[in-house]
Parts: sequence; structure tokens; C-alpha cells
Amino acid sequence: MDRIESLVYARGPDGSLKLVGVMFMVRPGLEPPDFGGPLTGWHLHDNLCINPSTWMVEALSDSPSGCPRGTVHVVTGQMLHVWLVDTPAGVFADAEQVIPYLLRLGYRFR
Repeated sequence: MDRIESLVYARGPDGSLKLVGVMFMVRPGLEPPDFGGPLTGWHLHDNLCINPSTWMVEALSDSPSGCPRGTVHVVTGQMLHVWLVDTPAGVFADAEQVIPYLLRLGYRFR
């Protein structure tokens, strides 16, 4: 883990594109660094259906056969979200905690 792996953009309430977070990742099977103790919420996803041409998550499925046609079932390595916008869940919160909050504020992720 020596660089940002992914940028997280959303359309703000005013319609402009905003960088709302970044993700750091380690390769599958490797343990992440423990630089923040319990404050850093390293986790993995084992249920993503990814569109291989856009690398966007299109659906969630616990098995490859449950992914929609044209998507690929992916199990990620450990990842850490770092949010660049204020959230009640904190700067290192999981996306599942932050995205619903941002949607309520008028942000859009598509």
C-alpha cells in the first residue's frame, strides 16, 4: 500500500462533481498496516459485481452466478476508505455508513 488506489466522486447538491473520498487497498491475502488501530476500518468486499469496462459496482451478490450478465464477481483485498467530507461516522468509516448519509444530504453517486 504505497498510493491511493481509488478516488470516490459524487455529484454534490449543486450538481457539481466533488471528490468525497479515497481508498487505499492491499492485495488479496495480505494484511493491511496497523497504523491507526481501531480507528482505521480495514475491510474487504466479497459480494461485488463489477462492470469490467468501467470498473463500477453494478450490483451485489454473494455468488458469481448471482451477478447480472456483463458483470464480474469480485472479492477485494483489504481496503480503507478516507472521507474528505464531514460525516458523523468519521474519516475512516465504511462506505455503508457514509454513502446513505451523503445521499440524504443530496449527493448522488451515479
